[in-house]
Amino acid sequence: MKKAIYSGLFILLISSILFDLQKPHHTYSKLTYSTSTRSEYKISYPVGAGDTVLSIVEKTSDSQAIPNSVTIIINDFRTLNPQVNPYQLVQHTTYFFPVYLEKNKDTGH
Repeated sequence: MKKAIYSGLFILLISSILFDLQKPHHTYSKLTYSTSTRSEYKISYPVGAGDTVLSIVEKTSDSQAIPNSVTIIINDFRTLNPQVNPYQLVQHTTYFFPVYLEKNKDTGH
């Protein structure tokens, strides 16, 4: 009986570790060139089914730091991806997205 319990706990532990390793961990890059974006950071992010510029910005940014104007977000996206139509993102393609962070946020850099 103990052996079955220990085996079950071991399988649960391994499953938890594998699940955590599969979750995306975002690494932000500080913009090192002069842009007219309101964001100091960008992230390279692959577009999935149903993703939009706004939905990805909401996933990767602090909700309190996101600009109230969608126009600002779209313009920042266009600055980072000048050849891309922000309303026609291609699934499985990676683009740069602006990242809006609260001040004093640890970015890993």
